[in-house]
Amino acid sequence: MPPGTIHPDLGAVVGQLPSTDTFAVHIGGQDRSIRIAEEAPIDQAAKQARDLKNIAAESSVDAGFVEICVLYSHPQVRLHALDRQASRGWHGRVIDLPQLGQVLRAGSGGQRRVDVEQLTGLLEPLAGDIAGFGSYESTWPSRLMPRVQVS
Repeated sequence: MPPGTIHPDLGAVVGQLPSTDTFAVHIGGQDRSIRIAEEAPIDQAAKQARDLKNIAAESSVDAGFVEICVLYSHPQVRLHALDRQASRGWHGRVIDLPQLGQVLRAGSGGQRRVDVEQLTGLLEPLAGDIAGFGSYESTWPSRLMPRVQVS
């Protein structure tokens, strides 16, 4: 669709869109139902990033930099979003599975490294599952998911 064109499924809900800076429109399921979320996933990611920095600071753990990213992982997702978005003073990325490998390979863009073992040790008691990748794949195998290869 050309930029500025409204998706046909959204024609009926344009007047219902929130007046906030960020929101999400989800179209899905067999019936192609439409749901409008007043808080976009990038907002939740920004809140969680702030919480992570606070938890680390309270425990005197250097979290270094925290970069937020929202991943739409369903293989049938068709993502229509700005690649880079801002929320609550944070800048983050909104990506789908084909972009995941690219983002992971790009790394932190020269930002200082964090002590992964120390930070993971702090968060492990709070997590349902921790899955390492790259050089940490054998250190923290997922207890819930089978091995996933990111290329």
